Amino acid sequence: MVTLKHIAEKAGFTVSVVSRALNPRPDRHARVAPDTKARIEEVARELGFRRNRGAEFLKRGKSPVIQIFLPGKAYSQTADLMFGMAEAAAKEDFPLSFSFGITENSYSHFLQSAIRNRSCGVLAVQPVMAPGFWSRFEPAIDSLKMLSLNARSASPGHVPVLSIGYQEAGSLAADHLVARGCARLAVIGRAPQRILGFQGSARLKATPVHCFQPSETTALASWIREAAKPVGIFALTDILALKVIRHVQRLGLRVPEDVRIVGHDDSEFAVHLDPALTTIRQPYREQGREAVRMIIRMMYGETVDSKIIQPALIVRESA
Repeated sequence: MVTLKHIAEKAGFTVSVVSRALNPRPDRHARVAPDTKARIEEVARELGFRRNRGAEFLKRGKSPVIQIFLPGKAYSQTADLMFGMAEAAAKEDFPLSFSFGITENSYSHFLQSAIRNRSCGVLAVQPVMAPGFWSRFEPAIDSLKMLSLNARSASPGHVPVLSIGYQEAGSLAADHLVARGCARLAVIGRAPQRILGFQGSARLKATPVHCFQPSETTALASWIREAAKPVGIFALTDILALKVIRHVQRLGLRVPEDVRIVGHDDSEFAVHLDPALTTIRQPYREQGREAVRMIIRMMYGETVDSKIIQPALIVRESA
């Protein structure tokens, strides 16, 4: 077992300095220089030093386990979130406990468990909830160190939110299509925040936007035929983008010469399409890492503000 003494001997510092450097809650009069702290942390990692999080939080009457609630469906985004969370938690020696669900009732049971078990930290992708949901948990909910992910319903005032930039994704798509010479734009799918971002950015450039539901293939085909080319289409998922590409090709038109298409999700198949799909990548894995980093800071008494993680435009052949 690696001890502070082992780290001190290899790093060339005293045990007391090593202890202060590795203390997540150092006294303000006992801080160490950043370069010293970095060196000690590097040596600790090399030696395989692991913090005893269990003993640390049990002394405070808390469970050392970070409890996590994620959607109970096999989305690739959920997997990316889990991978990111696991990577960051392993680095900081925190155990994780995952719960899954898609209903208000399953989320309610999760919160009751977190309160009952006195969890040190809670991360949750909230389902859509009815008004008054949080009143069931007052004042017990105030005792939780909690971070919401991509919240679609209001959270308690003390709970910050870490979100993916959904409106920003729409703005990226509109800006790119306009820059690629599309004087007529359309969006297809159901994702209100992405649509708002797309419409808002297009409006700033005085470019009209037509909105279509996935079932409105006939109306979309008529619009494509009649609009001056090239037209730009933002499909709100990559699956929808694939369907639009096939639909355009059946009309005897070309992608990207006549119709320029941007998808959303950067699915594994996007790069293998013909033409390869320009799309929006949402950094869920990084969101998972950042969520764990933020909740750990909260667990040690820091105030954490809500934050948006920006998406990225992946430019390929379709637009």
